[in-house]
Amino acid sequence: MRRAGGQWVSSFTNADGAPIPVTDDQSVFTVCSRDDVWHGGHSCCYLEWVENKLAVMDFYDLVTPGHGRVQLRQMGIQRFKKRKVKYDEVDDELRHIATTKHHSYAINTDQTIRMMQAFQRFEGKVADGRYVYSFPGGKLGRALGALKGQRGVNCADLILKILNEAGIANVSDNFVNTPRYASGSSNR
Repeated sequence: MRRAGGQWVSSFTNADGAPIPVTDDQSVFTVCSRDDVWHGGHSCCYLEWVENKLAVMDFYDLVTPGHGRVQLRQMGIQRFKKRKVKYDEVDDELRHIATTKHHSYAINTDQTIRMMQAFQRFEGKVADGRYVYSFPGGKLGRALGALKGQRGVNCADLILKILNEAGIANVSDNFVNTPRYASGSSNR
């Protein structure tokens, strides 16, 4: 986040390219796809909010450490009072933030809380072994996961689940869920 006109604004812009204010009552949830390949590469998301006048930005995504396992990753990126985050202060893996395809949502406090709760529920289900990685995600991914006695998911499935459970957006589940679809970079 950065300061503009005496207030915090998101690191991301809205669909019209305008800055999105981040206030005590309004957070910004941004869904990204990392790549220009047809499916969008990888989905991740950022949550930006203000807490006690402190700018806070967290990063979330779903990764696979191998052998079909899934892991929910959350990293605190920014905890600054007065200045914009500098990209050299952020893990190399997150440098794509400046050029990523994204869709940002201005969300209220209740949606922010529900979003965090949805991530915690998903993380609990990962810990319980409910999910297995499945590249296509969506309905096909679930069917393929069922062959292993688990639910097949990919990074886009995580994002769609969070958007729906938190009441941020009502996004339908496809036969195959791609990062490009989850980030709003293709028609939904």
